[in-house]
Amino acid sequence: MDFSSSPRALQSLLRRKPSIDDPEIISLTKNLQEIVEKKVSGDSTYPSKILHLISYGISHRWEALAVGVHLTIEYLIQIVKDQSDGANSSEIYPEGPRVPEMVASDQQTQTTFEELDMNALSSFCQHLSDTCIHQLEHPEPRVRTLIAKAIGAHGKICFLFSKDHSDFTTQRHEIYKRVTSSLFALLRSGRDKDSLMIASDGSKLALDDTTGWKSLETSLHALAAFLDAPPTFSDIDQEQSEQLLELIQALNHCATVHVNRHVRAASLQALERYITKGCVPNQLLETNLRKQFAEILSITLADNWSQVRMAACTLCRTLFVTLQSADLPINSYFPKLLPRMCLNRFYLAQGVKLYSQETWRIIMGKSGILSVIQNIGGIVRYYISCCDADNHVVREVRFDILFQSQQKRKIALILFFIYVLFRPHVRLLQN
Repeated sequence: MDFSSSPRALQSLLRRKPSIDDPEIISLTKNLQEIVEKKVSGDSTYPSKILHLISYGISHRWEALAVGVHLTIEYLIQIVKDQSDGANSSEIYPEGPRVPEMVASDQQTQTTFEELDMNALSSFCQHLSDTCIHQLEHPEPRVRTLIAKAIGAHGKICFLFSKDHSDFTTQRHEIYKRVTSSLFALLRSGRDKDSLMIASDGSKLALDDTTGWKSLETSLHALAAFLDAPPTFSDIDQEQSEQLLELIQALNHCATVHVNRHVRAASLQALERYITKGCVPNQLLETNLRKQFAEILSITLADNWSQVRMAACTLCRTLFVTLQSADLPINSYFPKLLPRMCLNRFYLAQGVKLYSQETWRIIMGKSGILSVIQNIGGIVRYYISCCDADNHVVREVRFDILFQSQQKRKIALILFFIYVLFRPHVRLLQN
């Protein structure tokens, strides 16, 4: 399936193998193709035809459901762009921390909406909300990914029109309840041990770190998409607001403890959206929340998987930029995070290395050397611990840092002697 644009998504639906033999789906797909390719402006039947395609997909083939949700995303995001002069473009979370716009830059798919029927739009969004709620844990991961993106598009519409239409706020509440309840339920249940750990002959099965986690990853993407549409928690009732700390703790568990690297990366993206759209910067300096974020980043900035480390680097930059933009101090995070930020500037993966170097320039400016001097003890201890890291890349990086120039060789010798002197003590502490 090709979801790069609406025309390609519809074409791929007609070319699907095994072919779709339902004449109603085929006829509806061709009608939608005519509307999209001819750029029929303000076609009043277009939203209803999308909903019909979604309903056929729910009862027949998942491909029709996926294409219908994709068309819904582009339809709503185009309305948002028309109403806000393109200022609010959403982001795709499953593709990683540095991502393109949600809608492909295919001019053929863009349609203008001069006058909106708010009742019709509210009804359309209600159908979408119901679809997201019921299909959030769909067995097909591509459908779940599109549902997560649709939640983000729905949130943008709610942000624009919720002041005049309370239905949008109600829909948003229901989506939030569904996403968080799904997330907590999946974390409580974990893997289905009865079916995954024991084979039919009674023997035990060995599982990799990507098997058996159901829809946990895409539920985290859905939460990130929900958080991306402001306001986030200001439009949620008091009972749900009290679950915020529990939600942060759940994301902490997913980011630092969970064995699946995709789940860890997705939870970091959800936390990044929370910092950007869901919290007041002063909250990030409160003792409880500060400790949690420091713990999350200290672990994930040293994750063995580059995908997770990259997501952690993005969260780290977002955290510091948010604090600095509000003229708040960031030094309280330095003891745990600065050593890892230093090391990641020389990490093997180019994305992590270049992104970390740019983060250092943005955050530290000309005070980087002074910050390193003030935290040199923690940096040296962290570098020594990396000498015994399980990841061979990390073990090699600490020498790449030292021998990059003639001037640093003296520092290298000093740190080498420090390493020789302190290594027995470090091993003793570890034992």
